[in-house]
Amino acid sequence: MAVTDPDVRRRYEEAFARSDVDAMIDYYRANYPRPPYDDIALPNVQSPVLVIHGTGDPFLLTVGHNSTWDFVDGPLTIRTIPGAGHFVQSERPAEVTKILKQWLDPPRR
Repeated sequence: MAVTDPDVRRRYEEAFARSDVDAMIDYYRANYPRPPYDDIALPNVQSPVLVIHGTGDPFLLTVGHNSTWDFVDGPLTIRTIPGAGHFVQSERPAEVTKILKQWLDPPRR
């Protein structure tokens, strides 16, 4: 786990100790089914979407974003932070904050 703040790390560890790993994996199994997707009829996302991804994430690989645009009809922005891992918001908070601010308040033309 790449959480560096000792208090936050302690809280994560306490939560994980109370958690069921199989249940957490089942969440992903249920929400990320394998093809064919014939039995899933979800509408595309209409709102703007921002994805911030650490390219060093060992769990959610960058190729997992392939075809994201097929499920989003609103504007889609995918920003990567090279080398950041699964907890990109904790590992690189300044970069994540900058990306969020730019996305939420784009330059006026």
